[in-house]
Amino acid sequence: WFLRAIEESDNSIAAVVGPHTEGTDGQSVVSVTKVVVNGVSNVASAIQPPSAVLAAEFLYDDFVTGTIASSATCTAQSRWCAVVDRGGTVVALSTSKRTTKLVTAGMFVGELEPELLTGMRDKDLFALVNVRDSESGSALQALELKMPESSQTVVVHAKSWEVSTCRNPVSFGIAVVSGTNLFVILADTTGSAEEECGTITAVARQDFIGTLASAASSTETSAACGAVASSATCQSCYLKVNEGTVSTAGGSVNGGDEAAFPRDGSCSRQDPTTVTALSGASGTCAGW
Repeated sequence: WFLRAIEESDNSIAAVVGPHTEGTDGQSVVSVTKVVVNGVSNVASAIQPPSAVLAAEFLYDDFVTGTIASSATCTAQSRWCAVVDRGGTVVALSTSKRTTKLVTAGMFVGELEPELLTGMRDKDLFALVNVRDSESGSALQALELKMPESSQTVVVHAKSWEVSTCRNPVSFGIAVVSGTNLFVILADTTGSAEEECGTITAVARQDFIGTLASAASSTETSAACGAVASSATCQSCYLKVNEGTVSTAGGSVNGGDEAAFPRDGSCSRQDPTTVTALSGASGTCAGW
């Protein structure tokens, strides 16, 4: 919790970490932390190194009771809530959620609701970020849950995984908990029906990171940039990703042009972009 508090100090007033096992008696606890710099709390660690980290520990059951279990929204009929942190770790879960899974340390949202995770991915709510391992110092890829700039709430319609069956469709509202590193997920099962789950299986965090990394790599390696030339003059530029071609400066691009006039250097959307045509003449096309 100490390291997580420092990591989150640039992004939130308070960082909530857990649940994790308390070392002295083995109970499951949730830690609420705050960084202090020179006697002042809530100062970004990027500005000054922290002088202290404050933390309060709550038994997991008490944390649930004092948060989502005391919310009329989360306890209404046909509804349940989950609280997750910025990395997609489940911090708290309503007891009304029908599941055999216990909320344990590091439990990923994909292990609880795989179809919800797919919906969140499709809405581009997860990003891959590079972090440094606190022990080895090596670079690692991690997840970061984020909201669109235009909204603090996103709705995902997906199948909900219960004990031995599923409910469909379920409306999942995802919202930021202001001033923290947390997000609350409100599941509304009104109008849903029980059905077979089919091939639904739990999705582990590292598997999901691998899926996102593979998708990003596939997009990057299949991109190609180039230009169309006429009389050794650059007429238009294009960006081709997979099978789609986007022409944003000059005229249309055809297959022959793409093959004949490759762009020097790596593919990017930088503006302006210099391209070299087959004849050796170069030109600059803006607006990629």
